[in-house]
Amino acid sequence: METRKLGLKKCYILGSRGFLGKNLLLHKPENFFCVGIDKSQIDFLNAESFSNIYFSDEILIDCINVNNGVEEDIFNCNVKGFELFIEHLKHHNFLGKYVYISTISVLDEGALRGSAYVRSKKEAEDHLKESGLDYQIIRISYPFGQHENPQRLLPRLTNQLRNNLPVKINNIKINLNFIEDVVEAIFKSIGKNQEIFISNNQYVTLGDLVERIKYKLNSSSTIEIESSGTSFMPISETPYTCKYNVLDKLEEVLS
Repeated sequence: METRKLGLKKCYILGSRGFLGKNLLLHKPENFFCVGIDKSQIDFLNAESFSNIYFSDEILIDCINVNNGVEEDIFNCNVKGFELFIEHLKHHNFLGKYVYISTISVLDEGALRGSAYVRSKKEAEDHLKESGLDYQIIRISYPFGQHENPQRLLPRLTNQLRNNLPVKINNIKINLNFIEDVVEAIFKSIGKNQEIFISNNQYVTLGDLVERIKYKLNSSSTIEIESSGTSFMPISETPYTCKYNVLDKLEEVLS
């Protein structure tokens, strides 16, 4: 009731211990009252946990996902567990807005064929669209910033370079987005387009990116770059304003 009186939008962040979830809580705007929900409270692999918290008409921002390279784990959480949670909400007459954080890669046929994670996000999107809930799908590209999971692409490559290990990459073009910008854009987008792509529309080749990190770290790593036939470079129709060079910002994060 207090949040209504103050004119705040009450929002639950599902997956609040992950990279994006942490930053949504840390950088939330003043007009949002946000509560973090972590795996100890809501676990998509444990349907009994769904009754730990009663949801009525709030905004739910779903950042829960598994992307550990094990297909069974990925689908158990991102698809099966997700679908059970959506059915739980429907059974308990959830009247709020379900904001699902997805990846723009669901629109790329090559990524769908090659990645179990991307397929799982597409299946979850499709189920949400058919659920009857008031939903919004927000697709993001590559968010970066401090405290990323060390297994993600940039931390993993940076660790190899820092330890002067050989690096082998496919020279794809990558759309880098600073995490604080992504968070701001997510909150500004809530309640607008039902499906939206958040991006600064800036692309760099992975080769240029790795060379930049190598120079920054004064690394002696050898870099083997394979040419890429991938040409998937989606453009956001409503890009957020980026007031700096993305690679400069990446250097700042690595410092």
